Amino acid sequence: VIYFTVTDPKAVTYEIANPLQAIEQLTITTLRNVVGGMTLEGALTGRDTVNNELRAVLDQKTGQWGIHIATVEIKAIDPPTSIQEAMEKQMRAERDKRATILTAEGSRESQILTAEGERQSRILRAEGERQSAILSAQGEREARILEA
Repeated sequence: VIYFTVTDPKAVTYEIANPLQAIEQLTITTLRNVVGGMTLEGALTGRDTVNNELRAVLDQKTGQWGIHIATVEIKAIDPPTSIQEAMEKQMRAERDKRATILTAEGSRESQILTAEGERQSRILRAEGERQSAILSAQGEREARILEA
């Protein structure tokens, strides 16, 4: 949807044969150029950007015809079904990839925590055995002292 005002009736009458058709053709060409310079995702999510760029270019070019472009509003950008399906596949693949990464990271953390727990267990067991050996040696020493 394009809203415009005539700023110079003389120019509109004499500079261009069919102003509405000219604006339509210029809009189609400019829209292709603007969207062609964007990524698909950028074009689909950046409607405001497309609207602003389109309005600026149209206003500049129609100014010589005595027309001011006030507003350009793109209602919807609907890519073809094949592109929509490809985008859905890509989004599913990205979600699956992220899920795989999160699962792998969780597994890694679990293994790290298990290994850390086993290490602490071995340290405590060794410490206990050391204390037991010390106490046993002290007990034997005291027994020898009492026997003597």
